[in-house]
Amino acid sequence: MEAEPDRPDAVPPDHLRTLARGADYFADLGHIPRRIAAAVLAVPAAYMLFAALIMPIPAAHFAWKGEWPLAWMMIGLGAGHGLVGFGLGWLARRLWRGTPSGNRTTVLPTWLVGAFLVGFLTPMCVGMAAAFGVYAVRAAEAGDVGRALIWGAGAVGWVAGLARAYVTFARLVRPKAGG
Repeated sequence: MEAEPDRPDAVPPDHLRTLARGADYFADLGHIPRRIAAAVLAVPAAYMLFAALIMPIPAAHFAWKGEWPLAWMMIGLGAGHGLVGFGLGWLARRLWRGTPSGNRTTVLPTWLVGAFLVGFLTPMCVGMAAAFGVYAVRAAEAGDVGRALIWGAGAVGWVAGLARAYVTFARLVRPKAGG
């Protein structure tokens, strides 16, 4: 079966395997999309850094009034904003310059991607799959088979998405052939 030439959305059968594999997240986007992403990322970075710079003002105000818990909270908020702003600014700078990380593939370092995967994405996906599973069981107990199947499919989707993330990460850290 050949793709219809007048339909640009038609995919020839030999390309279906590529579609099922998914997008290549490590492909180079090019100069212009990278610069646009850097410019978009610079806006929240500037906001966070500005917030970090002005947080000592309310902290001093609360300290002057003797409300030390609020003063320390403002200091903590300022430090958190500064940390996030620095990270966003660092990432925007790397995107603007087109500097890859040590793995020569991504902008983010491998350890940061792995920390996000293990520290945030895994607990979130496991928690969501468990919650969806509970809702699936409750719907099944209530006799609502359709809703139980939908919740169950959602639980499986969270687990499958997590598995896909680990496969993608393994592809990231795998050494390149011949070099």
